[in-house]
Amino acid sequence: MSKDETWSLLQVLLEGFRKYGRPPSFELSNSKIIKRHIFATALSFFWKDNSDYFGSVEDFFFHEGVTGPDLFMNYLSSKPGDLKDYIVDAVPSAMHEVLKLNTWGWVGDLYNQDNGVMLIANKQLTSDISQLEKVKDNYVFLQKFRRADVIKRNISTIKKRYLINFLSQNNIIPKYGFPVELIILHLIIELQNKSEILQTSNLSLPVLLTIILGNIKVYIMDLNLM
Repeated sequence: MSKDETWSLLQVLLEGFRKYGRPPSFELSNSKIIKRHIFATALSFFWKDNSDYFGSVEDFFFHEGVTGPDLFMNYLSSKPGDLKDYIVDAVPSAMHEVLKLNTWGWVGDLYNQDNGVMLIANKQLTSDISQLEKVKDNYVFLQKFRRADVIKRNISTIKKRYLINFLSQNNIIPKYGFPVELIILHLIIELQNKSEILQTSNLSLPVLLTIILGNIKVYIMDLNLM
């Protein structure tokens, strides 16, 4: 965001503070964002009782015995009441039916065989490691030990990655704090039924967050969700 755009946004917010004398309210109705917060909440409940599955990619996806994705699926299949109560209380009531909170339908977005984000991430990760292991073994067979050692270090680097970063980069949980990757936000400011486009004229972009100041609305849009 340029300095001019940032200043324009600040002017709108300051005008709202002066006019209405209260901080802005926030509407969060983007189902993709809410789902990632639900997934993160479910994982935090899971990790409370399974702390050895937290830490690195290896700790979760390559855990000895039952892997993290399998154990987490078993945990969600038990439909823990404390988790459901927490999520139902945290998510806006208008989104309960959309996200199928009462029927645990949101779990399918993690473990659906066609497009479950946890299954997709797990399948891609294990496939990558398997291919690298085959390459390493082939170099060992050819007695190209230096090359085999390079591949071995690459495998170790992947497995030792911080789990939270991996999960966020694979659309399972939100990017908390300062983004680990660049997120391009496009802003549309609506003031008294008149829209001023700051960066884009594409009104079909997904709205990440709406800041409301009386009749002033600031729409924050994330191109990563397109």
